[in-house]
Amino acid sequence: MSHYPACLQPRCSTHPAHSGHLDSYDATTTKKRQGGEIQWRPLLLPVSHTRDSSTSPARILTIHLSTTIQGDGQLPLYLPPPFPPHVPTQTRTTNEPPPPWHHYSTTKITATIPYQGEYRIATWNSQGLLAYDIPQQEKKRHTLQKLCSHADIVCLQETHSTLDKAAAWTPPEHFTPFWSHGNTHQAGVAILIRNKFLQDFIPIQESAITQIMEGRAFKLSLQHPTAGNLCIINCYYHSGSDQKYNRQELTHAVTAHIPRPQTHATILTGDFNFAESHDDRLNLDTMIFTGHQDATESRRFQETITTPHSLRRVQQPNYTHRTTNSMSSLDRFCLNHHPYDQIDFAFHCTTLEWTAESAHAPVLLTKRATHNTAVECIPPHHLKHTDWAQRLHWTFNELLHNFTHQNYNDVTKQPRRSRSIHPLQKLALYKEAMWTLSKQMQLEEKTPRHVL
Repeated sequence: MSHYPACLQPRCSTHPAHSGHLDSYDATTTKKRQGGEIQWRPLLLPVSHTRDSSTSPARILTIHLSTTIQGDGQLPLYLPPPFPPHVPTQTRTTNEPPPPWHHYSTTKITATIPYQGEYRIATWNSQGLLAYDIPQQEKKRHTLQKLCSHADIVCLQETHSTLDKAAAWTPPEHFTPFWSHGNTHQAGVAILIRNKFLQDFIPIQESAITQIMEGRAFKLSLQHPTAGNLCIINCYYHSGSDQKYNRQELTHAVTAHIPRPQTHATILTGDFNFAESHDDRLNLDTMIFTGHQDATESRRFQETITTPHSLRRVQQPNYTHRTTNSMSSLDRFCLNHHPYDQIDFAFHCTTLEWTAESAHAPVLLTKRATHNTAVECIPPHHLKHTDWAQRLHWTFNELLHNFTHQNYNDVTKQPRRSRSIHPLQKLALYKEAMWTLSKQMQLEEKTPRHVL
């Protein structure tokens, strides 16, 4: 048992849309000892809460917080009550655990978790969506209409938009556009969002739109009352081998506006106009990969953006840009989602059909739940059952034992060695244990008592 004191710095915030409900409790824990200091990563802990309707207008939240952290041994960690927003954050250093229940009142709540919902997002370099050539503009608009039928969010580059042209342009039905204008001959980016998707988020304020570089990159921040924060950054990098300095300048501008992965799910997309890997560009005359020519830019991009902000490129095998003598992958998605998201969600990324209106093919990224959460759910009365915790512990240990131990080797007939288990696999087994126990309890409810 560890006996070092735990220094806690709790943070708690709320949002009016939650009606005074608290979603999570974020505590940064530090375990101190004489020989130095061990820093643990921030913990995002779910909390149980109740609202006392008799206290109005203030909401009284009842919170029970306790957990165990693995250090040199098991350190029982008692979390102090979160402080209301108007009270300065304090540090609790006492070794005596506080009472198990805490009461506080608050009237303001803010979501502080990455977006946990589904989405369909597409990116397309339209090469002059608002061009002066009206017949050409109509063709591009028809392509955009088809693209909008597949996506909830559409990121456009090289729109050639201005303030007047955007005001006169009619967006696709049921979509709301957000612009960062260039001029009539180059640049310009836009984000179109389906109204049905947008209505689930808190109404967008002016502060949610950040012009990173006019006509080249801008950020749109969306905040969902319960599902968390979503950040979309749409970029159009300068094209041409003589524009490396401008592309590097844009990279440094973008990295300054990427939020922390602990609070926002970030989607970085657009036309980057450089090859990130050796096989991202193919010379059609010689059939030789030439992506290594952009190796320096690619390394600087990784050092400046992807690595510091935990962004990972979404892989898809098809090229997205073509000319008379080459094909390349210039249009990409980068995400900062945690690997555990792949337990409950499936990510798919692919290019859509080429069109004659642009040398770039649209790219579609989808995030879908692997099961129907609207239909499949654990009944609340199972979670409140007095035997739930104990039976869940037994079920999980059984699944864990079956996973880590094999009975006998088929050849030697000797016991197999136990194998180590990744924390994400343990999380998946814990979820499986909850579903297994819930289905077992449902079966018991349908079975007559005299049969049991």
